[in-house]
Amino acid sequence: MQSCGAGLVFGHPASLDISQSGEYLALTLNSQTKVSFEGALRGKTIVAHSSVPLEAGCNHVAGLSLTAAIDPKVVPRTMSGVLSFVGCPSCGSVNFQAVRQELPTGR
Repeated sequence: MQSCGAGLVFGHPASLDISQSGEYLALTLNSQTKVSFEGALRGKTIVAHSSVPLEAGCNHVAGLSLTAAIDPKVVPRTMSGVLSFVGCPSCGSVNFQAVRQELPTGR
């Protein structure tokens, strides 16, 4: 039997790219298999769900859910949250902390 998220291998550090249009977000978690999320920013909280189900050990298919709180008072901005499998309670969850990296300015 496969373990939870057998297809996911995260680099260290992993990269989470976020695009925003108003309150709506598109997130991409970079790993060997890119994982895409769709979500929203509500106040200082991000709530997002994977747009495509992933292979998981418990029932062979599960979604991923990402919930995070943004701390705008810290420089650089940080985000702390939980990444969890939806529909697969035995897979558990992973706590994470992300630090905003500024993109290089144009030439």
